[in-house]
Parts: sequence; structure tokens; C-alpha cells
Amino acid sequence: MVKEKTTGSSHDFIIHPGETLMEIIKERKMSQKELAIRCGVSEKHISTVLNGKKNISPFFARRLEFALGIDFLFWVNLQSNYDNELTRLEEINGISKMEINVLDSINDILSDYKKSNIIPSNLDEKNEVLELRKVFNVSNLINIKYLEKTTIDENPYIIYAKKKYYELIK
Repeated sequence: MVKEKTTGSSHDFIIHPGETLMEIIKERKMSQKELAIRCGVSEKHISTVLNGKKNISPFFARRLEFALGIDFLFWVNLQSNYDNELTRLEEINGISKMEINVLDSINDILSDYKKSNIIPSNLDEKNEVLELRKVFNVSNLINIKYLEKTTIDENPYIIYAKKKYYELIK
């Protein structure tokens, strides 16, 4: 769960499911000890989940469903959304200067991608990299140079981007 739309540069905006669990037990005036008893787990387990040090496993989600009457899928989805946000944050923070350079090298064709709504036009460069990874079917834009055979004078990124563009607009 995310407090607000961010560019993904800070872990502070991503809420661990334990915070939601904490709100629910406070609202119900339930102690950690009582929740532990109802779930059949240790108080330490409850504490580590509430403090964001341990995730809500499917097994624990089922126990929460029984103890709190809140559907198993709510907990599983809450954890999944949290994990997805963390992964996206790691991806954004892991974008190298080399990938940004690839982005810069295909700037002319990139404007065609935006005009054709293949990628949104209102993204910052790191999110453009993530979108292009999906469009180009690579986990890192640098990998394109290994897919596209070119001569020394040709830029493999431009050639690949143009080929892909023409495939997509057919």
C-alpha cells in the first residue's frame, strides 16, 4: 500500500502490512498478546510483523482471517502489494547511468513512442527506462546491444528501438 504516488525514490512512502494490522488491533482494543493467542503464534511473531520486520505469510494470513474475521485474500493482497512496491523501488533505484545513457541515445525515436502512446509522455527518465524495459522485453536496456547485431558505426539501441517501433505500429 502506498501513501501517495511517488517516483519510487524513498522507502518511507511504502507501508508495511504490519502497520495496517496494528491499526486494526488498536481499533478493536486488542492486545498483541490476545492476537497471538487467537492466531496460535508467539507474541514475538506478532511484534515482528507489526514492526515490519516479518512479512505476512499465507499461513499467517489464514490465521488472521480466523482471528479477526478479515478475509485471507485481504492480507495476502496487502503483502503482495507491499512486495511489488518494494520491488519497483529497488528497480528504480537500481537504474544505472548506463541505462540513462541508452535512453538519451534513443531520444529521437522515443518521442515517436510517446506520440503513438506506446509509453506515457509524462514520465521521468527512470520510469521511462522501466516502461522501455517492458516494451523491449529486456530486464536492462544495456542488454539490447547483445540482441542487436550491428556494425561498429551503428548504434544498436537506435536500430533496435526503430525496429521495435515499426513492429508496434503495424
